Amino acid sequence: MDIGGTFTDAVLIEESTGKTINLKVPSSRSAPWKPVLEVIDRLAGEHGVQPHEITYFVHGTTLATNTLIERNGARTGLLVTRGFRDLMELGRVRMDDLLDFAIEAQLPLVSRNDVVEIDERILADGTVDIPLKPAQVRDAGRALVDDGAEALAVCFLHSYRYPAHEQAAGAELRMDLEDFYVAVSSEIWPELSEYERGIVAVIEAYVGKRMAAYFRDLTAGLRDKGVTANMLVTRSNGGVMTAETAASSAAETLLSGPASGVVGASYSGHVAGVAKIVAFDMGGTSAEVSVIDGDPVLSNESRVGGFPAVMPAVDVDSVGAGGGSIAWIDAGGVLKVGPRSAGSEPGPVCLGRGGTEVTVTDAYVELGIIDPDRFLGGELKLRRDLSHVALEALGARLGVSAVDAADAIVQVATTNMYAGLVPLAAKKGIELADFAMLPYGGAGPTHACMLAEETGIRRVVVPPAPGTLCALGALTTDIKTHYVRSVYDKLEDVRREDMVEAVRTMETEARAWLSGQNLETTGVEVQSSADIRYVGQGFYLNVPWPAGDGPADLTALQEAFHQRHERLFRYSDPASPIEILAVRLQIVGTIARPPAPARPLAREHHDRVQRTRKVYSKGEYLDASVHAREDLRPGELLPGPCVVEQYDTTTYVTAAYEATVDDAFNLVITEKGSK
Repeated sequence: MDIGGTFTDAVLIEESTGKTINLKVPSSRSAPWKPVLEVIDRLAGEHGVQPHEITYFVHGTTLATNTLIERNGARTGLLVTRGFRDLMELGRVRMDDLLDFAIEAQLPLVSRNDVVEIDERILADGTVDIPLKPAQVRDAGRALVDDGAEALAVCFLHSYRYPAHEQAAGAELRMDLEDFYVAVSSEIWPELSEYERGIVAVIEAYVGKRMAAYFRDLTAGLRDKGVTANMLVTRSNGGVMTAETAASSAAETLLSGPASGVVGASYSGHVAGVAKIVAFDMGGTSAEVSVIDGDPVLSNESRVGGFPAVMPAVDVDSVGAGGGSIAWIDAGGVLKVGPRSAGSEPGPVCLGRGGTEVTVTDAYVELGIIDPDRFLGGELKLRRDLSHVALEALGARLGVSAVDAADAIVQVATTNMYAGLVPLAAKKGIELADFAMLPYGGAGPTHACMLAEETGIRRVVVPPAPGTLCALGALTTDIKTHYVRSVYDKLEDVRREDMVEAVRTMETEARAWLSGQNLETTGVEVQSSADIRYVGQGFYLNVPWPAGDGPADLTALQEAFHQRHERLFRYSDPASPIEILAVRLQIVGTIARPPAPARPLAREHHDRVQRTRKVYSKGEYLDASVHAREDLRPGELLPGPCVVEQYDTTTYVTAAYEATVDDAFNLVITEKGSK
């Protein structure tokens, strides 16, 4: 399952036959676990699948991300080393947009009044300069709680390498404040850079209490329904963990939902025989992309809600609005789209749930792209009359008709995505024309051709069930975790035996963690790497340890760094000294993949109803053929403009493209005349 801001998606696959059931139900902001239980009820009532028959249950969620973005997490108190009270206020003093003169400073998650300095200090070489006073820690914790703090975080200087004081403080707080949520930075992610390490601890405390309650309520609800399978949760790094682990590792779920989608896109790309993919996820609240060249890429530079999240995460970048993003007019009379979203409560105007602000989905309906009578296979009837009235009002302010206002909304949304995707491609050093776009999410296939046309992407591959691909991705995700040990020494000063011991210790911890998940695996893979740079550089490269002697072979590591630097930047300097900032380890417990979803037989051509409708695009009405996705068979050619409807999404093929169906029932869309 994938619990998004607008819909909760579910995919159930019968292992013996590959029979697949896809469901979408509206998400609930107030009780995010309830749609999951609704899915369980629908599977039993509509499809005859009893709860006890479910043998494997995994889900992704955006709850932690939304909590952070909406700033409605726990009031958090922070304990820091004396002299570092302004750690959260100062941050990195970087501007997100150097050309924006009206940019506002990011408000910290922790108020300065909720930060307490502790008289302790361990120096960079491990020397204890000021011993920790346990009584002072207990008094500070009690004072913060008495003042209203709902969770606590601890971040002391140099704890990435010497965590004794931090861990002792955490133990004192947990003993003194039983059942209180306490996050300790060195336990979560012991990496150099006190602000990044501190903000991860603060985020853990800020969202942890809510996430722990969510997992508790969801697990209890599933057990009451009769689901006996272990509940698993997808992680930001593209792996899974048990709900029990996730309840105490909330920060690792920040990109849980998007990571599931990227894993699903990679899986679908392999099935389609496409290795170079721009995964395009357009849901209800936003649009994200991930560049995949073979396998999903991890990043330590993700930002969530404006804050850095340095823990390994699938590399995903936001590029624009989602289907529920609100269209509005700024003070200068310019039409804007997003970032605010109508969500599922009240949702777009056309849902008829009291929404009054026009969204991208309302524009799709007005333009004729989405049939209001066939949304979610007809389960949810949309109100075109309501969205038309709202678009008329918006259009009046712009001096245009309702349909032209809708067209403008779609064009603005596309332009925003273009402005995000093209610079991103340049940053990653790729040519978009060499990649295929794989759209998913409820609105991904609807908008994909419009974005591809603007960016020069020649090929779009729409998988069989794109609207629930994030849920499918959760089913294809392995068990995975990462460890890091900071080093920060010149290579010439690093001892081989220290590297061997660091990697051995992390591997021991990793294998113990994997064993503790109590999940069946088909294999285990361990990979180690190091963060390296030339002395004086402001950035580093992560270099996998070469095969052979592994961590014992520093010479091979040095050569691998120079080669990687040469490959990425077209130069290297073997004569310059290099330094190792950290060593990393990843362990992957592979799981058995579910069978490929079975495809129902399509109806014969003579049994199909031939349909067309008018679609408005760039100032003119076009005659578009309309097709049911379940009727399409391999080899069929669909010239654009056309619309392909299915339960979980609508695919819009613009006039510049044509679509064919491949042997795996993917919809392969290419520029006309490109073959």
